[in-house]
Amino acid sequence: RKILKQKKQRRADKKYKNVAYSYSEKQNRTSIFGIRKAKMDNTDLRIVKTRRTIQNALIDLLEQKSYEDINVQDIVTAALVNRTTFYRHYASKSELADEMIQSFKAYYAERLAGRYSHEQPMAFFRQHFPEFYARRREILALWQIDNRRHHLYADMQAMLQHTFLHHTEALPLHNRHYQATVFATIALTNMRYWLEQPTLPDISRTFDDLQELFDWMKSV
Repeated sequence: RKILKQKKQRRADKKYKNVAYSYSEKQNRTSIFGIRKAKMDNTDLRIVKTRRTIQNALIDLLEQKSYEDINVQDIVTAALVNRTTFYRHYASKSELADEMIQSFKAYYAERLAGRYSHEQPMAFFRQHFPEFYARRREILALWQIDNRRHHLYADMQAMLQHTFLHHTEALPLHNRHYQATVFATIALTNMRYWLEQPTLPDISRTFDDLQELFDWMKSV
């Protein structure tokens, strides 16, 4: 019994060492990738190209299946890179999606600020919408990701609501929060419609169509 007990103890010690080693190695790999990422020069064209290739692979995949059904192996296969290259740039699929979403939100916030601080908001919108439309595949793909951590569509709706409330603060509106919600909903619905068109839409015509709709709603 004593010998049996000693064997069990050795097996337990070995199992503990294996678990501890595995955890230590995982921590080391995380640290290594973290150091590599921290030292990466984002102006290096090779790095920019690789990251863009990986990001484009995720966009392509999101046009084929849901975010939940996509894994890292799918991404590296589509991007024609190996897993080591992927993990040198991103710790996970979620980190990749987060970087893409945060980058677009920064771009969108800048455009929102520019439009509503411009002397002629509609002229600014018409000028910059073509570059927005050029990113249509990226935007429509990222909108598909909707979970507890990633929710670009809802984030953009909140940004539009905040913008409306900020720029109408001095106006005697009856129900600003309701109007902010309607404004954001209409703006994003329009945006989705525009981005889903195969060719760049006529923005002026769209606003005329909206005005006709509102006139009809007031008449019924």
